Amino acid sequence: MPDEIKFIANYKGWSMEKRLPVSDSTPDSEVAKTLSEIRGVASAKAFELIGIDVSAIKSFAASEASGKSGAQSLTSLNQSKIRAKLKEFCKEESQLPFAEALFNQEILRLLGVKTGV
Repeated sequence: MPDEIKFIANYKGWSMEKRLPVSDSTPDSEVAKTLSEIRGVASAKAFELIGIDVSAIKSFAASEASGKSGAQSLTSLNQSKIRAKLKEFCKEESQLPFAEALFNQEILRLLGVKTGV
């Protein structure tokens, strides 16, 4: 059986398929790119499935990032205010880590901090 990167999802009407046949000549960078793409899609779907208000969190991140750029801007963020606001977007306490992860991912993107490929 040849090597292959394969991700197939079919869940409640959502489906995604990503395949990459791998040979000795396939560069590791191509495998890494494929895995990163899978991670991005799976991560976005996980945030949606957990039941947090994704659009509200992204909008909140945009308001917090407004007028700021670069990682140094993170020091000016009020963590207790952010955590309190994120709790508003969660129906259950168990959703908070997902809300925080999405917020962090989004604000870093908005500030121009690369976290993926």
